[in-house]
Amino acid sequence: MPENLHSVNNAGDTRKPVDAVITWVDGTDPAHRNKLEKRLAQVGRTPPKSVGGSRLVDAGELALCVASLLKNAPWIRTVYIVTDNQTPSFLDAMANPALRSKIQVVDHKAIFEGYEEGLPSFNTRSISMLLWKIKGLSEHFLYLNDDFFIIRPVETQDFFRDGKIVTRGHWKYLYSIKVELIRFLSRFIETFRHKHAKPGYLKSQYYAAKAYSLYYRFMSVDHAPHAMSQHYFSSFFQQHAEHARHLVSFPFRSVQQISAESLSVHAAHKDGNLVLDTKNKTMIIHAFDSPAKKIQKQLAIAEQNANIAFLCIQDLAGASESVQTTLRDWLENQMLD
Repeated sequence: MPENLHSVNNAGDTRKPVDAVITWVDGTDPAHRNKLEKRLAQVGRTPPKSVGGSRLVDAGELALCVASLLKNAPWIRTVYIVTDNQTPSFLDAMANPALRSKIQVVDHKAIFEGYEEGLPSFNTRSISMLLWKIKGLSEHFLYLNDDFFIIRPVETQDFFRDGKIVTRGHWKYLYSIKVELIRFLSRFIETFRHKHAKPGYLKSQYYAAKAYSLYYRFMSVDHAPHAMSQHYFSSFFQQHAEHARHLVSFPFRSVQQISAESLSVHAAHKDGNLVLDTKNKTMIIHAFDSPAKKIQKQLAIAEQNANIAFLCIQDLAGASESVQTTLRDWLENQMLD
């Protein structure tokens, strides 16, 4: 993990702390694999795509994700790594005690306290809905997957402005007649199709919008570090206690679930506390099935385009060794002066 980090002055609001939370597991850990296989046997299913193949294999992304936060968002108070009884190996190798002190590991058991029936969980949607329960977490915080990287200096106002949440995305509108039909048939559709329906990302966002009485449109949230506020989650869990418990009970992704980032966005919108950002963009690289030349071209664009602040590298572990090396080397270079 690069430790020769560039210092960036924070021009944002420093009066309120902001933490970052990253969800991560090492799927190659035998204990974790055994736990996964037992859970699959309990629910009687084959491994879903979300936990299959190389999806849970750590290819060094986490260390680089953390390094990108420490360099390009140094105003972040604490970086929490939420995991399942594991400790990332790169932490032991960190020689800088000041940087190491900013990183804390949180076990799933801590955030599932009171919702233990959901453990063990292999479902980022269940886990992310409970991140607000991290002890000591700041009211405003960032949520990232371990394959997200901040590749340019960012400030607090890129995520929070005057107490409001900044999001990246766009509104998707549905024709009213289609929505009315969906609403009329929803109980039948959900009864017969939940077991086999694909738990798509857009669907989870639409369900989040419905939770805040938006039936004709929803915010399609971009892949990026997500700005969140604790109180929206605590309010949701208080006002919809049984439904919230149901949502975090699924050990694997379900079509019935909503995404945490979408819940936060639609709750903020309802309160008039949502700001849409059109400046900072995300470059998404499909490492597994993209030709090397395409990836090199994408990296060149990311370097040249000042509006690309975030990088998402999907399935790095499933890529060829040469592609992995190219991407890791590029990211490490971005973390150095």
